Amino acid sequence: RLLGGAVGRCCRAQRHLALAAWRQHARAAHWVRLLEAEEARREALDAAVHALLGATQDAWWLHTVVGSWKNLVCAEALERVCATATGGLGSFDVARSGSLGSLRGERLLRKDLTSDSGGLGMRR
Repeated sequence: RLLGGAVGRCCRAQRHLALAAWRQHARAAHWVRLLEAEEARREALDAAVHALLGATQDAWWLHTVVGSWKNLVCAEALERVCATATGGLGSFDVARSGSLGSLRGERLLRKDLTSDSGGLGMRR
């Protein structure tokens, strides 16, 4: 009977050690899977952020190009309108001077508008 109890205790101790080793191995494998999932999530987030930043940069570039083109077209249209209003006498270079035109063109326009009947820009 003593031998049977010792064998049983030894078996339980070995089983306890084997189960503890298996639990440790399972816990380590679980942590490895969690870390791999976290890394995959982080990589997916990095890819999404890079895609959004790239799209934002592309949109900013397009906005800048379209805005510059719009400013150029509006400046040219304003130059044509001012040139038409002065009868082509003044030099209105909005793109180069950054203002409504040269002083000569402004003076001619002002003179033309004030010397006409009622200031409506109609010639007599």
